Amino acid sequence: MSKYTYEEKLKACDDYFSGTRSASEIARDFGLSKLSGAMDIWFKLYQEHGPTAFINCQAKMHKKY
Repeated sequence: MSKYTYEEKLKACDDYFSGTRSASEIARDFGLSKLSGAMDIWFKLYQEHGPTAFINCQAKMHKKY
């Protein structure tokens, strides 16, 4: 199971792409290192799949990015 919920990932992406919060702010709020790459994966999935990106995320994560 993912550490972060569908809703949390979706909100992070919505905030980032709308310009509401920076990647650094989101990383701080989630306790992530911006350098960890987790958010980059979220953002890439969101750009490619939209709001459904994090539904059944495990299957999508097996693709090479």
